[in-house]
Amino acid sequence: MRIVVFKFVLPLIIVFLSILSCESEEELSGELEDFFRAETYCADPWEQNNIDSDEELKEQVSEYLNNLDISYYDLKITHDGEKQFCFACHCTSGRLIRFKSDRVNQEILLENGFQME
Repeated sequence: MRIVVFKFVLPLIIVFLSILSCESEEELSGELEDFFRAETYCADPWEQNNIDSDEELKEQVSEYLNNLDISYYDLKITHDGEKQFCFACHCTSGRLIRFKSDRVNQEILLENGFQME
């Protein structure tokens, strides 16, 4: 009997605890705002050593936002920005970094080159 209870109760507890530990939109404290930043060829503040995939870019941006102590939600990379056909550092690649964050983070995000949508 104990084994049967253990086999069913333990997985339920694990699932319940994992649901509680996930960061969700509701856990962010205030009103959410949409932020974005156009990726440049080499003028972004995160490490840019040949970031080709969207996943690699998300990892770098995530680390950067965590270092700024910014809580965020729904980080994604889109390809609907202006692609400039030059390779100077300030030229944009066409990829946009988008995410939601608390309004309380607005000032620091704007100071660090992000824009509000």
